[in-house]
Amino acid sequence: MGLAETSQYEVAEKLFDMYKNDISKIEGVVSYGLNTILDNRSKLYRKIIEVEYSTAEAQKPLMELQNKSSIVVNFNTFYLKDYLNLYFTKTLEAVNAIDDSPQCFAHNDYVGNDTNRGTFNVSIIDEKFYAVSNLHVFADKAELEMYNRDKNYILKRTDVKFVIGGESIFYGKIDLNMINFDVKNGESQDFAACEIGGDLYNRYNEFTKIIWTLKIFL
Repeated sequence: MGLAETSQYEVAEKLFDMYKNDISKIEGVVSYGLNTILDNRSKLYRKIIEVEYSTAEAQKPLMELQNKSSIVVNFNTFYLKDYLNLYFTKTLEAVNAIDDSPQCFAHNDYVGNDTNRGTFNVSIIDEKFYAVSNLHVFADKAELEMYNRDKNYILKRTDVKFVIGGESIFYGKIDLNMINFDVKNGESQDFAACEIGGDLYNRYNEFTKIIWTLKIFL
């Protein structure tokens, strides 16, 4: 019963809060943060912890931390290794930042809006340019609460502001057909996409300048 009532988002967030200081102290770690991904097996969105490191020496302490760490939630034990993805990279990807001031971020553009700002990725879907993140990043906070209570509510404040490198400003609009914000089968889901212009897509890729990234499968 406790397992069924436990949000996997909550588990990832608690693990992140518990071990982020240990992660940040490992020499060679260049970026870390929470991200929402689509699980290829369950086809559900899940929250994970992503860590990028740039030196071979960082791999051993990261794997040791990953394999020995866990947390107990609702009388069930959850292991960090099930929620942590490690990436070896030669260049810092700007999606997440250690100082909690990401170089690339987005927030709802409603005037006077009290909302979250957060990181995002860009993608091409059906030959259109999109920025992809969580709905709680793109949506106005008040509207998000209304939508959470009533999934038939149609978001009206759909304009989103994007900042690249702390200075380049771009805009996009939430695609109301690309929202997944619900709890299904005990799994919290939080996903949204904004249609954007090619200028933002190109500027984002130019700014991040990833040479190559290798995912470590464990």
